[in-house]
This record gives sequence, structure tokens and C-alpha cells, in this order.
Amino acid sequence: MRHLSRFFSFAALGLSLVFVGAGCFIKLDGSGTASSVADGGLYRSADGGEKWVQKNSLLSTGEKKSLNNVSVASFAQDPQDADALYLGSAENGIFYSLDGGESWAQPIQIVRGRIASIAVHPKQKCVVYAAIENKLIKTTDCARSWNVAYLDPRTDKRVTSVVLENAHPEVVWIGTSAGDVIRSVDNGTSWRNVKNVGGSVAQLVVNSADNRKIFVATTKNGIFRTKDSGANWEDLTKKYSHLAGTKDFFTMAVTPAAPATLVFASRYGLLRSTDAGDSWSVVPLLTQPGTTVITSLVIDPRNSSVMLYATGGTYYLTRNGGDNWVPKSLPTTRAATLLMIDENDSSVVYMGTTKAK
Repeated sequence: MRHLSRFFSFAALGLSLVFVGAGCFIKLDGSGTASSVADGGLYRSADGGEKWVQKNSLLSTGEKKSLNNVSVASFAQDPQDADALYLGSAENGIFYSLDGGESWAQPIQIVRGRIASIAVHPKQKCVVYAAIENKLIKTTDCARSWNVAYLDPRTDKRVTSVVLENAHPEVVWIGTSAGDVIRSVDNGTSWRNVKNVGGSVAQLVVNSADNRKIFVATTKNGIFRTKDSGANWEDLTKKYSHLAGTKDFFTMAVTPAAPATLVFASRYGLLRSTDAGDSWSVVPLLTQPGTTVITSLVIDPRNSSVMLYATGGTYYLTRNGGDNWVPKSLPTTRAATLLMIDENDSSVVYMGTTKAK
């Protein structure tokens, strides 16, 4: 079963997910814990990143709890409802909010495990996919119940990324730690292996203007691109491999404001393409190339000149495409491992944090 080139049907796995994940479980802190100790979870800025407030209140029938000690691994916003948010943790499963992060709830089936990636259906409210361990799980009722949509038979492998095509959201793409790029054309009912990129998939990106263009970033082997929905592939590494450290991928950001623009962070720094990967240029930073680990990156969905990225204790903001950067201190002692700008209101920025191991 190592070869997934034929279709696999997972109809037999359509039962509700009872329990997934075997990762370490940490007790969620009560709201009384000192912020210097429990300054994790999610932060929200309402003024473009100037001031930040923790948004970690967890609904509970008993003791008041919060997400203050939770490490954030993934995050998504419902394209149809800006107040519907989904937060994937590094160890404690998934959480959802229906009020813009003011309060959070957790499905009882998924209270453990790392949620590596989340994708929300662009047209059907409450349809969400999440990658957890060697599974892709799916909900059709806003995270209240979940089914297994894909299961890798190799228990030591992980589903690392999931994306939907916005024009054809029945088409679902996933990447795995084995380097497999796998596609479903029927909402996750059956799957076909499209490509193996020879290394763990870190991130998948679908071009918002042309869904035939898919980008697959690996942790160590560079970025691959298809222009024809997976029929043919090109290794983009040769376009920038003369820059040391560019194969050590950290994260990639795109924006619907400029669909042909991609910016990715590597050990070298930031590189940008404005022609869907055909050519790349260096984005000048305040730090020297190769000296900074970039932990998160985002481009404004309404203005491609506005970008934010974070490093160990600082985040940087530009409003002119990187010509000038303004450094600002993080609101937490933890790493800012996720940044997201609200799709409808660019003044609203979310920051997910992770406690260093």
C-alpha cells in the first residue's frame, strides 16, 4: 500500500471520529495564570499590528479556562464569515470560534494531537478539513463532529498540508511528510497520488486566479510548481539556488490582491516572485541574509505592498513592498509562528504563538 497511484475509497471510514492523536496533552490554564507565564495562544490586533490583545477565552461549563498556554500550529478563517475562526494547536487538537476569537470551543473528539493545517470550504459554510497525524479529517457542521476523509496506511507518516481550489472546492489537495502530493476531485471521497517531491511537504498553495497552478514547498528540497493541475511539474529551485540557504524553507505567503505574487521565507531571508514563480528577487531586510529565522509571514489580502513577518522576539511591518521595514516588539515571550490578516478588514491581524521546546 505504499503506492497510492490508484484511487482509494474511504467510504468505510465515514464513521464519526471518536479519538485521534497521541501527542502530549497539557492542561489548559485558567484565566488567573500570570501573563508572564501563560502568554501564548492567539493574539488579535485591531489597528494593523500596533497593539495586541490575547483572545483565548475557552467556553467551559465548569472551571473557567483559556488557551493561554496553547501553542498554535495552524489557523484559518471562514471566507463567508469573518467571525468564524479555526485554530489548530501543536498538541491539544482543534478549537473554533464563531465570534471573531472572543470565545472558543473545542469538539470533544479532537482534544489531543497536532493540527498541522486547516482549510475552510470557500462556498459551503461549516465545511472544514484538518490535517492531524496520518489523517485528513473533515467536518460539515462547523467542527462539532468529524469524519476521516483520508488515512495514510503508514502510521509513521503525517499529513502536513491541505488546500482547496477556490473555483472548484470539490478539489482537495494534501501533502505528506513522505513527499506525496495527493488530490481528490470529489470532496475527499477518493484520492490519487499526483506527485512525490522527494522530501516532506511543508506547504501547498493554489493560485487564486488560476487553480491549475499549484505550488508545493518542501522543507529541504525547494519549491515545485505545476501549471496544469499536476500533469507536469517544474522544480523552481534552479531559479534561486545561487542564494545560500534558500532550500531551508520556513513559510510562504500569497495574496488575492496580486495572484501572481509569492513571497517565501527561507534561511536566506525573503524572496519574492511577481510572475507566479518564473523569476525571483530578494526582498531587502533590516538583517543580513542568513542571520535570521523567520517564524511567520503574511501579505495583506487587499494590498500586496503590506507585509508582516516575525522573528524570535520581533515582528516587522512594511507598507511599501519591503523598501522600508518598521520593527516592533512581540506581545509575548513566545515565538510568533503564525500571522494572518483578516480577509475583510486589513486592520485586523491575528498572531499565533508557540512555546519554544
